[in-house]
Amino acid sequence: MPRNKDRGGVTAIINNPDKQDSFTDDKGTDHDLADDTGTASLVEAWGISDAQETAVEQLVKDTSGGTKDEVFGLAKVYAEAELGKRTMERVVLSGHSIGNEIFGQGAWMNFEVLMKLKDIFPIAAGGVKHVMLSACSSGYEATMAKFQEAFPNVKTVWGYAGVCPTGSGARSDMKDWEGKTDDKTEETVKPPGHGVGTWSEKEGYKGGEAMTYAEALADVDGMETEFQDYLAGKKEVASSSSGPMYTYYRSLQRLLGKPELVGSDRTKWTARMKVAVRLRFWPDIRGKFGTTFSSRLQKGYDAIGRKMPDFSKITRANALAEVAAFESAASSDAADALGLLQGFRDLDEKTIDGGWL
Repeated sequence: MPRNKDRGGVTAIINNPDKQDSFTDDKGTDHDLADDTGTASLVEAWGISDAQETAVEQLVKDTSGGTKDEVFGLAKVYAEAELGKRTMERVVLSGHSIGNEIFGQGAWMNFEVLMKLKDIFPIAAGGVKHVMLSACSSGYEATMAKFQEAFPNVKTVWGYAGVCPTGSGARSDMKDWEGKTDDKTEETVKPPGHGVGTWSEKEGYKGGEAMTYAEALADVDGMETEFQDYLAGKKEVASSSSGPMYTYYRSLQRLLGKPELVGSDRTKWTARMKVAVRLRFWPDIRGKFGTTFSSRLQKGYDAIGRKMPDFSKITRANALAEVAAFESAASSDAADALGLLQGFRDLDEKTIDGGWL
């Protein structure tokens, strides 16, 4: 939510799962953003340069399905700020997060989008002074560094090193943050506690969950056997909000929050985190997998003459056995279902939508 109290008011860009990849103009006409022509015709009316038009069109084109409308709406606000039609001094991003992305039902935006928008609209990005991330796992030091890059003149960043409050708790924190950043001379934000992490130009990084890089790495390494047991179905996840896999995921986020983690090591542990978060939510994703892909899976099971199981109740161990049995019997007519089942087994982000978490 780009936030501005001087000119332009408050602009909220809301994820609407019932109207994805579509933008409604001021006349009430819907435009399909999955169609390059539709995007181009809208962007042409913004009054930005040809180079900026091309860059925005490419950004929307490169954005995965379901998130094009959010990225397009965000780019439109940047364009208005770039042209001086509004100011954009405060930004709030609210939703679910696993540290490097923010998402909701059917929409998933990597924070790298903000880096690209900065390159396209440097004046707009340079005008942002305060950022709030109302999302879990968003308040670690490495994440804060990304937002310092995305907004070169930012004074403060607020996020959550652990679990972000919801409902009235989230509203209370937003009100607190809004009051602290109303003052244009404010150079720090003092967090209220409960897992809040902040960065300010004046004081640097504060809060979060204190742990050195070596300690964070040792903590994760110490849970490797436990993780492998759950991954192999030797143990079953009972709850997404407590238990060993919840603890392991939190430990991975602490590790990924360390700026010392770089290169191939960061790539390795980022990939592990994406698997771990899906394993943590196993009780939730299994049913959504079966419901979302029901017809495609049924076609594959019919092709090999096998009864499709009830995925809403399947254990991890039984799921692994089911995929193995399907693989051994699969024919060319069942290739699509086999690919889905393998993605389910591997906890692949391409199969298991982030909005299910």
